[in-house]
Amino acid sequence: VFLRFGTYHLHVISHPHTGCKGPATLSPIGAPFAKETSHTKQGRSATSASRMDGSSMTATGQSLTDPSRPMRRGGTRHPTRVISQQIIHVDPASNKSSPINYCKQILSFGTWNVLSLVSSSSQLYQLSQNINQYRLDLLGLTETHMPGSGTTLLDNGSLFIHSGRTDGIKRQGVGLSLSKRIKNSLISFTPTSERVLTARLHSKHLNISVVVAYAPTDGADDGEKDNFYRTLADTFDELPRHDLKLLLGNFNAKITSDRHGCEAVIGGESLHSSSNDNGTRLVDFCAANQLVVGGTLFQHRDIHKGTWRSPNGLTVNQIDHICVSRKFSHSLIDVKVCRGADIGSDHYLVRGRLKIKLQSVAKINATRHDVPAIERLRNLTKVEEYNVALQNRFECLDSEVDLECMWDNFKQTVSDVSMEVLGKRPRKAKEQHLSQKTKDLLVQRGQFKRRDPNSDANRSEYSKLNKLVKKSSKIDDNNWTIRVASDLEEAASKGQQREVWAKIKKISGKSKKKQATSVRDKDGRIITDPHNQRDRWKEHFSELLNPQLSSVNLADLDSVPTQPSFGYLSCSDGPPTRDEISYSLKKLKNHKSPGVDGITNEQLKYGESALVCELEHLLKKVWEEEAIPEDWLKGMIIVIGKKGDTSYCGNNRGITLRATTSKVLQMILLRRLSRKQKFFQENKNLNLHFFIQ
Repeated sequence: VFLRFGTYHLHVISHPHTGCKGPATLSPIGAPFAKETSHTKQGRSATSASRMDGSSMTATGQSLTDPSRPMRRGGTRHPTRVISQQIIHVDPASNKSSPINYCKQILSFGTWNVLSLVSSSSQLYQLSQNINQYRLDLLGLTETHMPGSGTTLLDNGSLFIHSGRTDGIKRQGVGLSLSKRIKNSLISFTPTSERVLTARLHSKHLNISVVVAYAPTDGADDGEKDNFYRTLADTFDELPRHDLKLLLGNFNAKITSDRHGCEAVIGGESLHSSSNDNGTRLVDFCAANQLVVGGTLFQHRDIHKGTWRSPNGLTVNQIDHICVSRKFSHSLIDVKVCRGADIGSDHYLVRGRLKIKLQSVAKINATRHDVPAIERLRNLTKVEEYNVALQNRFECLDSEVDLECMWDNFKQTVSDVSMEVLGKRPRKAKEQHLSQKTKDLLVQRGQFKRRDPNSDANRSEYSKLNKLVKKSSKIDDNNWTIRVASDLEEAASKGQQREVWAKIKKISGKSKKKQATSVRDKDGRIITDPHNQRDRWKEHFSELLNPQLSSVNLADLDSVPTQPSFGYLSCSDGPPTRDEISYSLKKLKNHKSPGVDGITNEQLKYGESALVCELEHLLKKVWEEEAIPEDWLKGMIIVIGKKGDTSYCGNNRGITLRATTSKVLQMILLRRLSRKQKFFQENKNLNLHFFIQ
């Protein structure tokens, strides 16, 4: 292979028989190439002969006009680079060398029928272990049996998305696992049904749309099959046109190796000589949506093609498939079955490798801030040190500044002192359900999974170990439930209602709430662009919180008689006093989310002795200038799923988070107003007496 870049030729010598590449060298343009070896001459003559004959190229599927051009032997077991990074370019002007890197990262993805992920807690543990072992960035899962939809964080940091039945029955179900490396590339996901799940990833030059599907069995009714492919077709119609599309899942489809009439969809490397009904449906669907079945393109041994083995070990079928967009099929490096992956399923893991580079989506106008360990204020271990540090820091600040500078100094000082004294909040360690005995049984079962499956002794031993794993996992789950119940009783005896409800949600498995990911417009069409999604949320909350006042004439308010409410103001109605501020700080509740200022209730509440004086100066300036800081006018709207399909904005509710410090002033004003209730008429709304200009 000769590549020309700059003023140099790149020589990559390939052995004609083994295909192994020799060392890469560089030489200036115009310089003679290295002397050819005998093997190189033979390879060139063989290539020339094949080019003169044209038929050999067509027969092997290597023609440039043949859509099945990627049909070839799979690459190395762990390909990491396209061109070696050892190539050195020497600049003739400066005589300096620098490495030339034309590499792209390899996206490792796959599909796997796991039979169940809810039978025991060991299933998710095994899933995370296999993801690490085979370095899977993206994994489509079928038959998860997980009801409802949502997200779960696995032990290895991977993000697991699932979509299941809405009636609570633990059947069917699909899921998608995103590794820790690429989970930030997720734009949105749509749980369409218990058989179809869609996700969209952000990539370097184009986005990737991933569809995980679980088709009915070949013996199912035609009506059920028609409904499935109709749903799948509607899902593909909603995908962006220019995205790279990946279709993963168990289609129960046997595809023929005869490419006649469908050369653009399949290769000649399928395991089966004929197709079943599901196979015909899948080929027709791929042809209609410009997809290529990746498992039929690469030459492998038959043991690396079959994806399902019968319990008696006599029948092997290739029914789990990976399909990619035909336009990007040349980026597909390999598709192969990994027989060593073990999760207690009779299906094998199908792994593919794609030459593409993903890019994480940067948060717009926001950066990730470290959160202080507020728990150290709640348990009173750092309260005294926290107040002393605040007093020392505020003494060094200049008090003769304008309102915005005074607020910025206050906010920054509280945040800096909190991080210095309290430290960064540690991550919560995920509680492990499995005992060491269960983990050892899983290792032993995995060893028998890698042995010859045709041996009756190996299958019998594997079945025995599988039963022991299930039994041990159930015992571990019961022990974990007993431990949580004991903690619940202890929290109830101490009156810790928050801990009680947290334990109840943990045992019942209802701690995860639905999250709004994908968004639809008013006509029900899915919005794929992140900027358009934010605009849609802005439009929704603007209409919800600012309704049209077409039926109200504001001029009618001029005829309302003036109420003598402000005539009762006394000399005590001046700026907030220290006693009022101290009383309001004590009334702040714990465990509340901060607003745009990033200050929690605990940071103000437990810093009372050091913050009362500073808050008095700040609120006095607000009172005298009749103005408030800019942050107090802002609020963050948090979207929380409420019911049904959360891709519709109406099925979500929003919670507005405001600056915590502004709540202190509001509490003081409300307390003062409550003392003057005798001046208000009975059964009259407070809004009739006060008008905010």
